[in-house]
Amino acid sequence: MSTEPMSPKRLEGIRAREAAATPGPWESVVDNHGHGQVDVSVWSDTIGYYLVEKVASGSNHFADGAFIAGARSDVPDLVAEVDRLRTAMRLSFSPSLYLEIQEVLDKAHGSGEGDGAGAGVVADVWLLIEQRDRARAENERLRSGIADAIRDVDVQASWHQTLQQLIANQT
Repeated sequence: MSTEPMSPKRLEGIRAREAAATPGPWESVVDNHGHGQVDVSVWSDTIGYYLVEKVASGSNHFADGAFIAGARSDVPDLVAEVDRLRTAMRLSFSPSLYLEIQEVLDKAHGSGEGDGAGAGVVADVWLLIEQRDRARAENERLRSGIADAIRDVDVQASWHQTLQQLIANQT
């Protein structure tokens, strides 16, 4: 398992393998032949035969069979979740910051000449996130300043109007 972000190429490969696989649902089937011999197989009702005749025997063959059978529904769900999270990330950042993040990730995955080392990617992403947070804080500070300025102008306009009325009343 990698801790690096998944490249678009790898995700497309997973999509292609999932699309080409036998449709689900798949089921883990335990065949007890007696005399201590138990086989675990993976069955597809869609096509009516075993996809995996016998999961390798051993202490994990029940879990392995369940894992293989579950992959038919788990993989599409996980790919959909990756898509959902990437969309959420795109929507949570400004377009220019998202493009900067995407550029860093593309370099990490080797989409350009001399790229692909992946060194410093996490640091680069954190730097971009810090820049985003500073920009958001500055934006909030400016919004607050604008709101204060508008209140000051309203107060000054009110005082100006009051002074004009006082002057008009004295003449």
